[in-house]
Amino acid sequence: MSIRSVRLELEGRCPIPLAFRTSAWFRSDGSLIVEGKASLEEDLTLMIGASGRLNLNHEGIRLGVRIAATDPDHGIVRFLVQPRTLL
Repeated sequence: MSIRSVRLELEGRCPIPLAFRTSAWFRSDGSLIVEGKASLEEDLTLMIGASGRLNLNHEGIRLGVRIAATDPDHGIVRFLVQPRTLL
Protein backbone atom coordinates (compact mmCIF):
# COMPACT_ATOMS: atom_id res chain seq x y z
CA MET A 1 0.00 0.00 0.00
CA SER A 2 1.56 3.30 -1.01
CA ILE A 3 0.98 6.52 0.90
CA ARG A 4 0.75 9.98 -0.64
CA SER A 5 0.53 13.44 0.82
CA VAL A 6 -2.78 15.15 0.00
CA ARG A 7 -4.90 17.96 1.36
CA LEU A 8 -8.53 17.77 2.40
CA GLU A 9 -10.33 20.93 1.29
CA LEU A 10 -13.62 21.69 3.04
CA GLU A 11 -15.53 24.89 2.40
CA GLY A 12 -14.75 27.60 4.96
CA ARG A 13 -11.72 25.78 6.41
CA CYS A 14 -7.99 25.79 5.80
CA PRO A 15 -6.78 22.70 3.91
CA ILE A 16 -6.03 19.77 6.22
CA PRO A 17 -2.91 17.72 5.37
CA LEU A 18 -3.48 13.97 5.17
CA ALA A 19 -1.34 10.94 4.57
CA PHE A 20 -3.54 9.28 1.97
CA ARG A 21 -3.54 5.53 1.50
CA THR A 22 -4.13 4.73 -2.12
CA SER A 23 -5.92 1.51 -1.30
CA ALA A 24 -9.68 1.75 -1.64
CA TRP A 25 -12.59 -0.64 -1.52
CA PHE A 26 -16.20 -0.86 -2.66
CA ARG A 27 -19.05 -1.09 -0.17
CA SER A 28 -21.94 -3.50 -0.65
CA ASP A 29 -24.02 -0.68 -2.21
CA GLY A 30 -21.35 -0.17 -4.89
CA SER A 31 -19.96 3.09 -3.48
CA LEU A 32 -16.20 3.59 -3.26
CA ILE A 33 -14.46 4.26 0.07
CA VAL A 34 -10.93 5.66 0.39
CA GLU A 35 -9.01 6.16 3.62
CA GLY A 36 -6.65 8.84 4.88
CA LYS A 37 -4.73 9.48 8.07
CA ALA A 38 -4.72 13.04 9.37
CA SER A 39 -1.31 14.63 9.66
CA LEU A 40 -2.75 17.00 12.25
CA GLU A 41 -4.26 15.94 15.56
CA GLU A 42 -7.81 16.92 14.68
CA ASP A 43 -11.01 15.02 15.44
CA LEU A 44 -13.22 15.26 12.34
CA THR A 45 -16.10 13.27 13.89
CA LEU A 46 -18.38 16.33 13.85
CA MET A 47 -17.62 16.75 10.13
CA ILE A 48 -19.12 13.37 9.11
CA GLY A 49 -21.34 14.03 6.10
CA ALA A 50 -19.37 17.14 5.04
CA SER A 51 -18.47 17.29 1.35
CA GLY A 52 -15.15 18.54 0.05
CA ARG A 53 -12.22 17.63 -2.16
CA LEU A 54 -9.03 15.65 -1.81
CA ASN A 55 -6.34 17.65 -3.60
CA LEU A 56 -3.67 15.24 -4.88
CA ASN A 57 -0.95 17.89 -4.87
CA HIS A 58 1.63 16.44 -7.21
CA GLU A 59 -0.77 15.41 -9.97
CA GLY A 60 -3.06 18.45 -9.76
CA ILE A 61 -6.10 16.16 -9.42
CA ARG A 62 -9.01 16.98 -7.13
CA LEU A 63 -11.37 14.19 -6.13
CA GLY A 64 -14.81 15.04 -4.73
CA VAL A 65 -15.46 13.23 -1.44
CA ARG A 66 -17.79 13.14 1.55
CA ILE A 67 -16.53 12.26 5.04
CA ALA A 68 -18.12 8.87 5.77
CA ALA A 69 -16.53 7.85 9.09
CA THR A 70 -13.69 8.70 11.44
CA ASP A 71 -11.53 6.94 13.98
CA PRO A 72 -10.21 9.82 16.12
CA ASP A 73 -8.14 7.52 18.35
CA HIS A 74 -6.01 6.56 15.34
CA GLY A 75 -6.45 9.76 13.26
CA ILE A 76 -8.12 7.85 10.42
CA VAL A 77 -10.74 9.42 8.14
CA ARG A 78 -12.78 7.42 5.61
CA PHE A 79 -14.23 9.14 2.56
CA LEU A 80 -17.03 8.24 0.19
CA VAL A 81 -16.00 9.22 -3.34
CA GLN A 82 -18.63 11.44 -4.92
CA PRO A 83 -19.72 10.14 -8.35
CA ARG A 84 -18.84 12.37 -11.29
CA THR A 85 -17.07 14.87 -9.04
CA LEU A 86 -13.56 14.92 -10.42
CA LEU A 87 -12.55 18.57 -10.41
